[in-house]
Amino acid sequence: IPRYSVFTAYLMLLVYVLRMFARANIVCVADTLVPLKVSLHLVLNMATGIYVWEDLERINGKSAQPYLVAFTVIVLGVYVASPNADLVEYMARRQELHATILSQEVAPTAFGKSVLVLLDSWGQIQTATGEDAKDAAKEALKSALSVGAEHGRISSQQLVDIAVEFYKGDTGSFALSAAFMKWLYGNPYFNEYLKQ
Repeated sequence: IPRYSVFTAYLMLLVYVLRMFARANIVCVADTLVPLKVSLHLVLNMATGIYVWEDLERINGKSAQPYLVAFTVIVLGVYVASPNADLVEYMARRQELHATILSQEVAPTAFGKSVLVLLDSWGQIQTATGEDAKDAAKEALKSALSVGAEHGRISSQQLVDIAVEFYKGDTGSFALSAAFMKWLYGNPYFNEYLKQ
């Protein structure tokens, strides 16, 4: 491959990456963006070393495997050290979102199905009277939140936020409530703590 064509392709890719990085600063969080940027930078450095600086020719006939493995280990180290930069999880979520159409009641995942059940239970409350519909909606909400937390679709911070919003309720008060006391007494850790 002619060196000038590789260099031209590198420059075009560099301009594209810089443009996307500028856009990503607006959209992404830093703990996801920075590891991905570092990994991409390392891969581009390796490609530049191979094609522009001819690193493989300087090895003098020795195996290129250690060279390639060193870069692979570095990139994987960045990936492993960055829990928010999980590319496999990102691709799975993209595929899940692409396959889910809640308006048509299409949800291939457990979380999607639990959300559909929750939406249906909310609809039942509008049409049915009595405690059965309310109890079903309560269980559907618990299930949706539990499945969302187990599958990583709802973070612990989001659960805290929604709990605080529910606690505040329509009254806007954060005063001690009977429901909260019932929850406290039902929690073994808090029971032991309150006995101290």
